[in-house]
Amino acid sequence: MPANATAALYSLPGQKGKTDVLYVSDGQRYRVVRRAEIGKLNVGKSLSSVSLYAAPGAPGLGNDMTVSRFIVFGDQVWMNLFGTSIYYPNPHGFAGRFVQLTNRLDDTRWDANLGSFSPNLDNKATGVILVDGHRRGTASLPYSMHAIIAANQPAIVAQINSISDRVSYRSGPSVGWTAFVPKDKYLEPDRAYTSISIGLWIDLPDPMGKLKASVTYYLALWAGNGALHGWVKKYSWWREGVPLVGEWASALMRLAAELSWWKVNHEVLPPMLATLNAKLSGHLVDVYTLPGDQVASWFSGGWNSAFSGSSIDGVTAVFELKT
Repeated sequence: MPANATAALYSLPGQKGKTDVLYVSDGQRYRVVRRAEIGKLNVGKSLSSVSLYAAPGAPGLGNDMTVSRFIVFGDQVWMNLFGTSIYYPNPHGFAGRFVQLTNRLDDTRWDANLGSFSPNLDNKATGVILVDGHRRGTASLPYSMHAIIAANQPAIVAQINSISDRVSYRSGPSVGWTAFVPKDKYLEPDRAYTSISIGLWIDLPDPMGKLKASVTYYLALWAGNGALHGWVKKYSWWREGVPLVGEWASALMRLAAELSWWKVNHEVLPPMLATLNAKLSGHLVDVYTLPGDQVASWFSGGWNSAFSGSSIDGVTAVFELKT
């Protein structure tokens, strides 16, 4: 089975030391190595450099190329104490800061040292993802999920404010990338989701004022019959701790989160998807997402490029259209 994306991993800078090879074959999108699996590689947790290969273009199809993307996540520095870095652990391997390397030139190899980028993830990888970034016979169209959600903010605010006279909109939305989460009751372990967080106010009984809270939706996107489809697979909520009325506030938030989840799926998503599908004109073949808001830099750089960001700083949806 031919590989559309290939990455050779090395335990030392300069493509030296122990090595592993990852690849993405036809029909696959991602090759995922989670935190629990990093130590089972030959390079172990000592990933230091990589060779990223782009496959040959399809013969006779001109610019119908493949694009390889390699994404590295690592534990993040939480604080420096007397010159010593204390790290905040990355629970599943794919949260926080990352570096993404892209090779977009057919039949080439890009040799890169992880210590050459910011953040410096040399010997600090908690999870890696190899991505087939361009399917043959398609044109890739990137969209900012934050821009899409922000365009629908009035509808989101309206459905939140309609839930209860005790619940009202406070802030947001903020958009993040939640991907490949193991052992979750609602999220599939081989999928990437767009998380959408909304800040709320809870009006407490007089004279106690207001309580900060939030609700987060986990949106799945997929293609079918030339169109884009979506559904919020999971919701979660948070509230400030407060004495005396804690149980009352929790009960209200549970109800508000469940009602808002239903309203988002049945009242907000359908018109949002209809607007996007009108632009896609029935030509959608597939859709996938990447961490960070990469639209502004999507077409910049030469045949290879590096992008740094955070999983909580936006999501890029890539729509692949038939050509």
